[in-house]
This record gives sequence, C-alpha cells and structure tokens, in this order.
Amino acid sequence: MPRITLSELAKAANVSIAAASFALNKKPGVSAAKRSEILAVAKRIGYEPDATMTKLMAHVATRRARDEHETLAVITRFGRPRVWEVNPSVAAFWTGASARAKELGYHLEEFRYDEPGVTPQRLRGILRARGIQGLLFTMAPTQADQMRLDFDFSGFAAAMSGICFNDPAINFVVPDHFHNMLLALEAARERGYRRPMLAMPGGAAQRTLHRMEGAYLYYILQHPEMVGLPIYTSEHYETDTLSSMIYEYEPDVVICTMENWYSYIGERVLKGIGWISLAWMPGEKHEAGVDRRLEEQGGFVLDMVVAVIHRGEPGVPTVRKEVLVPGVFRAGPTLPNRNPSVTLNPDSAIEGQNSEVIVGRKRSRR
Repeated sequence: MPRITLSELAKAANVSIAAASFALNKKPGVSAAKRSEILAVAKRIGYEPDATMTKLMAHVATRRARDEHETLAVITRFGRPRVWEVNPSVAAFWTGASARAKELGYHLEEFRYDEPGVTPQRLRGILRARGIQGLLFTMAPTQADQMRLDFDFSGFAAAMSGICFNDPAINFVVPDHFHNMLLALEAARERGYRRPMLAMPGGAAQRTLHRMEGAYLYYILQHPEMVGLPIYTSEHYETDTLSSMIYEYEPDVVICTMENWYSYIGERVLKGIGWISLAWMPGEKHEAGVDRRLEEQGGFVLDMVVAVIHRGEPGVPTVRKEVLVPGVFRAGPTLPNRNPSVTLNPDSAIEGQNSEVIVGRKRSRR
C-alpha cells in the first residue's frame, strides 16, 4: 500500500501543508485545538512520518546551528561563576559538553541560577529574550528536602548532569551507580579484602536513588566470604561520625562517594585500611577508585538536549529518560594487593553465587 504523503494529510485535514507539518512536529504556528484535530486525522487515515525526511530535517537543523552558532545555556548553582575553574568534576563535565557542542555547531554559555538579584522568572525571561532553546543543568548537591527547582521549563529542551533535582522530572545523565559499586567491591575482593564499609555523606544515598546501597547488599549476598557492615549515610559531611564507625566495626576497606575524603579522614584512622573513591578523577595519583567518565557524561547531556530540540518536544517530558554511564576501575596506592597469588584485572567481570548475608557483625578487638 503506498505511503500517505504530507500533502494528502493536509488535504484530508483541510489545512495547508505547512500547518500539517507544524502540527506533526509540535512547532508553533497552529493552535492546540487545530493540532489535535490534524493529529486525529493523521491517525484515522494511517499517516506515518517518512524516516528519511525526518533524518533530513534533523540534518538541516544541525546545519543551521553550525551556521548560526546557536547558544545553549549551562545552568549552574554553585555560589560562584565559572566553577569549572576550581571544581575538577564540573571541569570534566564542561570539557565534554563543550567538545560535543563544537562538533554539532553549538556554543555554550553559563547562566547562574543563583545569580544575586536574578529570580527564576527573570532568568527565564533572559533566556527567552536571547532565543536560547536548550538548557544543560549542573548544580551543587542539595539535601533531599530541597530537590525541587522553581523554574518554568515550557519552551525549553533541558537535561541535567546527575540528579540536581527531582521535580520537575527532566531527562538526566548519571554515572551507573549500581555498576560502579560492583566494580569497587570486586576490585576489593580480588585484592583480598573481606570487610568493606560503604560511606555516603552529603545526601549521596538520596541523590543516587539508593542504587549504591542496593549494589552493596546484592554483592554481599553473592559472596559468602564478604562481611556486610552498616552503611554510613548522612545529609551532612561528618568525618567524625565515619571515623567512629571505622573504629567500631573495623572494616578492612572503605568505599566512599565523596571527593577528597581520604585526606579528611586521615591516615591515622585509616592505617592499614584500604580506600576506594567512587568520585575518582583523572590524574588522581594517591587513591584507587572508579572513574565516572564525566567528560563523556557532559557530551551525553548535550546530545539529549539537542535531540529534544530536533524533535520539537520542549518542556517537561511525559516520561523522564535517563542515560547511565558505566565507570572504569582505576588502581591506586590506597588499595594495595593482599592476595598476590591472584593475577589482577582492574576491569574484571562481576560474578558470584547466592549466599546468606551477614550485616553489622562486629569483630572482636585485637
């Protein structure tokens, strides 16, 4: 059966070809009522978009961006401008997003959500006046009760790096926390460690949707030789509390979600105890950890925003999409090998058998 053309759809709906195109691509130019009417006719007569034409129009949009160097906004909330100059994690995100933007012909510009004297409503007005369609969000961690962002997303294509907020539920890209936790535990087990303690300060448990705790408990279930210990979680950054738990439960390795906490806890507390950072950064020399591949994450956030622009589907999506970026384990001096008979593979597969879980068992004092 021959494919029904756009021209035939327009004739059946008694509208112009342009109006039919606007309705199908969710572009301004037709009223909501007329769009619904055209879409109903399209469904009734069996109209289906031409994939080749859709691809061509996306290419045209990309070429237009290259020619005009269209600006995309990076919305930050760190209490200062240009935070990537002092924050390695944000610097990696910015590098990846900027490189991908250049490939697609876009330009990135920072707009601070916490700019003094600029309300969310005024920020929206500035972005609209500038003709900016796409927003990339990267923000400092917030407590669980502050996970709502007061911003009107209508008319904008948006995505965020990490879970900066839960409401509104926009698309996001995050490290694969479950996978990364399994990588860390497997690296520890391979090297002879048996009493891992998971430390998640600063509200990390809520921000990672509790996937790390789930991976921790799953892994302990899979390996009878591993002893599960209480998980340190806090909305705050209390090194003293974690130090007390280390003294009480005597882990042989600590797996931590925060950058730089190895130096904060100190070698006096950690003497003889292994350490794995789940916030390892390229260039790190003194810690073992999981590389979250934040540059790639920045590029993926930009891709999500551009894809929404090309599809003509701005605003908060009906169903939020997420992209998980798997990390890579990086060896380091804080996780020395205690099992020299084993040939180590830093990126080894995660395998195991079901077993009984032991949680919170204390070891006798030496």
